Amino acid sequence: MLKYILTIVLLVASASFAEDKVNLEADKVTSIDNNTVFAVGSVLVTYKNIILTSDNLTYHKDTNTAEASGNVVFQDDYNYLTATYLKIDLTTKKGSIDNGKGFYAPHTYFNAKKIEKTGDNSFLLQNAVITSCNQENPDWYFYSRTAEIDYGEYFKSRHTTFNINDIPVLYTPYFVWPIKKKRESGFLIPDIGFKTDAGFFVTPKYFLDLGLNKDFTFGANLFSLKGPMFNTEFRYEKSSGESIYMYGEFLDDQNSKSNKTTRWRFVNKSNMYLAKNLELKFNIDYVSDFKYKEDFDEFAIKSDKFELENDENYSVNEIRLNYNLKYSNISLRYLDNMHYYKNDDGFTKNHIIRKPNTIVEKYGLRFSEIKADYFADFNKILYTNYIYNIDGSESSSKIEYDRYFAKIKLYKPFDIKIATLTPHFTQTATYWSNLNNINTLQDNDFEKSFLKVKYNGDSINRTIYSYGAKLSFNELYKNYQSFKHSIFNTFEYKVTPYLDQTGLPNLIENDVISAENYYGYTMTNYFKGNIWDMKLEINQKYNLSKSDEKFEPLYVKSSFNYKDLFSINFENSYDYYEKQSTYFKNSYRLKLSKFYFYTEYVFDDTITDYNTTLKYNVTYSANKFDLNIYEKFASDEENIKLLNLKRQELGLKGVYKSDCWSFGLLLKENYYDIIEESSINTKTERTVYLIFEFKGLGGAERKILEKK
Repeated sequence: MLKYILTIVLLVASASFAEDKVNLEADKVTSIDNNTVFAVGSVLVTYKNIILTSDNLTYHKDTNTAEASGNVVFQDDYNYLTATYLKIDLTTKKGSIDNGKGFYAPHTYFNAKKIEKTGDNSFLLQNAVITSCNQENPDWYFYSRTAEIDYGEYFKSRHTTFNINDIPVLYTPYFVWPIKKKRESGFLIPDIGFKTDAGFFVTPKYFLDLGLNKDFTFGANLFSLKGPMFNTEFRYEKSSGESIYMYGEFLDDQNSKSNKTTRWRFVNKSNMYLAKNLELKFNIDYVSDFKYKEDFDEFAIKSDKFELENDENYSVNEIRLNYNLKYSNISLRYLDNMHYYKNDDGFTKNHIIRKPNTIVEKYGLRFSEIKADYFADFNKILYTNYIYNIDGSESSSKIEYDRYFAKIKLYKPFDIKIATLTPHFTQTATYWSNLNNINTLQDNDFEKSFLKVKYNGDSINRTIYSYGAKLSFNELYKNYQSFKHSIFNTFEYKVTPYLDQTGLPNLIENDVISAENYYGYTMTNYFKGNIWDMKLEINQKYNLSKSDEKFEPLYVKSSFNYKDLFSINFENSYDYYEKQSTYFKNSYRLKLSKFYFYTEYVFDDTITDYNTTLKYNVTYSANKFDLNIYEKFASDEENIKLLNLKRQELGLKGVYKSDCWSFGLLLKENYYDIIEESSINTKTERTVYLIFEFKGLGGAERKILEKK
């Protein structure tokens, strides 16, 4: 009751400051004249956007200044400070502070014995400490005798030491720490380390902020054994549906173990609208030679905007111009798919180039009650095969031809209450011209208007069709006390007649269309409980186009999840006649308390090399420490047994975590085949990575040792 009365009295007393919009509350307020006010106990001052609290305060009306002591807290739109003493001009926000501590979001803490507040958001500090550790005695910090802070800009200091547990470990005559909420131009933390083929390296990079939605990064990878590699990255988020991403690398590698010394990589993943319905798209990731990604992929600028593809054997160069209309989408495309294959005595490089490729297509068109999809294109195909041998010999060949292709699919969904029936018919026509070496081919004996192959000199004409129907039953379900069970049944029938297509080109999609005549059945079961769910899918086809063994492999896929603790996934394609699986995948995930366990076993008989793989990952995560171990095994033997698996990769990672920093090591061991100038060898690579992170400064994974 007493506090309430005092507050009423103080509100009345504060009316004399109303023209200055200063409000003062306290347990006790006294004044010796009309200018100076003394406040004691739970002091609260508000002025514009300023809030000031303390145990004691003296306010001078003529200068609009305040002196506060004892548990002082000062805050405005930008600053939050605590101190033992504060003298502040409320109008200019300038003043002095003793034993001040401050915080800037998201994680910047600073303190100093003496602080001079020089403006709204700027300070001069003496004996200053800055850190991202929210601790009375921080694990790490920067110390400077004199420093300055501009909120939303920088912390700047001279003659600065970096300290870990109060021990100086690094000195710099000048230090700048951005405390901006927005991105800022500046140097990035470089990689420093050693690589067997490249020697010692350092990778300085500079990030240039060009605006809210675009930036530019450029730098170099400096190798002691290979010389400089120059790289650059440009990102531009032009609009919600348009973006530009370009990346490039170049070096003159005189110690190259590839067949090239001028080596480079270029990436362009961009799309932009030149007009309302006219879109230009780029899909390019191209390299100079077969060993480039193997040698340099780890040194690429991998930004959070785009992660470079990590397939060392495949490159693509695609430029596409799309014009979208109501009834048709028209495209003009240049496409070069390049693939490298390692041979026993060298490598092979294949190109399939479409120059140009014109496409006209549209899907989901409705004509009265009939729906239609259509696709048509024209390709000028150039296929090149280049073989390089370790001894330096080389050979090449090429195939060229033109191809016209058109396909239309007509379908009509019928709602029959308990299901949806969708019959469909597809007609395809293909015409190849300017072909060589086909004079010995014969016309197909069985010819109809919609099903034929016709050879005429250096050209081929093929028409082929398919038809069928799909019956999808509506959901059948039942709600039990603790879960729901749903069933979806689908039946399908499809026919593509047999057509002798001997001698047809077979380089791109739909060059050869296989015969089909099958019935298919798919049943999907869903089980949904409060804390668990399960899915089971069974697919079976009966192929009438075969003379025997008409049952296709039975495909089964299932999954089970319990909370976020346990899950199991299973896939199996089982051949009745061979009494074995043609494809098998099984994986388990367990997350229990501080442990995480994952394992995956895969067998695929369509893969000729290493058709069986086994890998596992075990992680222990505590408050202060993470430990992770993983292994990958593989084998190319038939009827595989786990004991025959050979290790391909082993990793052991340990990280110590503090509130504001982490430090650890990663040990990796890899086994791989490598093509060199004079031989192909299986090598073991052992690598040690240093892992570190300082909150607010960032972190990295740095290679510090490599042995092959």
